[in-house]
Amino acid sequence: MKRIDVYRTQEGWIADHFVMSDATGWKPDQEVINLFGTHTLPTSFSAEAPEWEVVPALMKLNPEYKIVVNRYRFTLPRLLASADRRRDGG
Repeated sequence: MKRIDVYRTQEGWIADHFVMSDATGWKPDQEVINLFGTHTLPTSFSAEAPEWEVVPALMKLNPEYKIVVNRYRFTLPRLLASADRRRDGG
């Protein structure tokens, strides 16, 4: 079984590719790492692209993967912006 976790950053949608290992559970997809040097790849979608557009397109392009939206993945810029809003009372 294969899975792509997608999440939005300020730059656009990012995809983390995983495979299920019987011994260790989910691990980075070695095939993707062999091709690109990492299991984390940018998608062609901008940050403004809505989830309802991104997920079906990725499903069509990657039928062997389950697509999972990770709404709780925080990047450093998002954490800093969140901290700024709390500090400013927002």
